[in-house]
Amino acid sequence: MEKRRQGLCAYHRWGYAEYAVADAGSVLPVPDGIDLIDAAGLAEATFTAWTNVVDTGRLQSGESLLIHGGTSGIGSLAIQIFAARGHYISPRRQ
Repeated sequence: MEKRRQGLCAYHRWGYAEYAVADAGSVLPVPDGIDLIDAAGLAEATFTAWTNVVDTGRLQSGESLLIHGGTSGIGSLAIQIFAARGHYISPRRQ
């Protein structure tokens, strides 16, 4: 039985499609127990967090990170990703 596969396909100028043809090496496997919609959102949130913090923000090893909106999907995922990578995540100040 072939595993379910899902991928986020970005076209020129950032258009998205509900269906697309892609090489199997260009898509991500859907983890067991996660439906296709949640899996697509996970890929999008991960890409957004990584692109903004690493590619655009140039977060370096040993640097701290302050995340505004840490209770949002992207914010909470960013906290988990960068805390796991050893970055200090600044707590909210009262």
